[in-house]
Amino acid sequence: MTILAVSRKRILAFGTLALIAWTVSVRGQSAVVAKLGAKLGAKLTAPASPPSLQVKVVDLIPASLSGETNQDSEPFLAIQTANPQVMVASAFTPNPVSNMGNAPVYVSQDGGNSWVLNAITPVQRITCDITHAMAAGENHPRGDLHAGTLACSTAITLRESETNDVGSSATMNVQSTRSNVDQPFVRALGVANGDQIYVGVNDFNQPGGHTATVDVSVDGGATYKSIAIEARNTMGQDGPSVRPAVAGDGTVYAAFFGWRKFDGRTATSDVVVVRDDMGATEPNPFQALKDPSDNLAGRLVVKGVSIPWSNSPTLGQERIGSTLSIAVDPNNSSTVYVGWADHGSKGDIYTLHVRRSTDRGATWSATDLPNTTRPRTYRTRRLRMRRTSRWPWRAME
Repeated sequence: MTILAVSRKRILAFGTLALIAWTVSVRGQSAVVAKLGAKLGAKLTAPASPPSLQVKVVDLIPASLSGETNQDSEPFLAIQTANPQVMVASAFTPNPVSNMGNAPVYVSQDGGNSWVLNAITPVQRITCDITHAMAAGENHPRGDLHAGTLACSTAITLRESETNDVGSSATMNVQSTRSNVDQPFVRALGVANGDQIYVGVNDFNQPGGHTATVDVSVDGGATYKSIAIEARNTMGQDGPSVRPAVAGDGTVYAAFFGWRKFDGRTATSDVVVVRDDMGATEPNPFQALKDPSDNLAGRLVVKGVSIPWSNSPTLGQERIGSTLSIAVDPNNSSTVYVGWADHGSKGDIYTLHVRRSTDRGATWSATDLPNTTRPRTYRTRRLRMRRTSRWPWRAME
């Protein structure tokens, strides 16, 4: 949260300067108009003032813990779409009162105006990774939360868990667990017979180096099936980020980095998108998109991009190497966006790209969308890019 605090200060400072400049400009125009009106013997009116911007910045750290100095890095936010007053945020925040207690999440039930820490994750003290989702289209009074967490033990363990009440102090119910995976990224959709849950993971249990995987549950988390979505040869693994996205009609996309080469400092990667039209409920899912170059599952949005890899602070306090995101229009599953960062072509450290498809991922814009490509430190404008863990080979942004 230190990084976010600095960013907020910069944003607020810029906004203040802009407001001052606008006020001076309007006042100057008013004075000029008044003088001109006096000369012409007429009453002139200054240009109408634009509506003021209302931006509220809220510190998630409860006031009772305002003296804490933790890094609280890698924040993540989930909002209940049917009742946006209910929000859950997470970060690498330790339990503030007990080394043996559960790692907490931040909960708001008033649209983000106030927050409390609720120690309900099934991980002791602090998570090594966490994302979560509240199923779109479902309306539990206080949120039906699905989470994917990594425990910071010697053998990092994935737990996929759920609670039907984010305000309850009860520990989340663990529905699935296994080790040797990384970077869980959760999405969920509420349907008539229960939630459908999609967890993108980098699964080192998969054979042949095809580690890009989506864990799928179509029964609210009672059972999960791990589905490898990489169809091509890798250098031994795919990139850490595996990002699912689900639309309201049940169309599920997933994006991942197909690592083809890695020399320890740079990954040569394809940006790959797969799709399933039946919510991954049928046998052999995620086969709907085939690339015309090899007729294998997974559309290659771009091929052979160079992605710098650094497991130490490179952009401010940020590590780099696996920044990837995908977003689908929840009301029109034909429109989907994918964003990633790579080395670029002008010698910049990191360049952000965003491409769009309007035909369900079959074809993609050949160039970046206007006003989205940003070099060097412009890595914060993203569709939803996050998650790292503490394993140097298994995660980072």
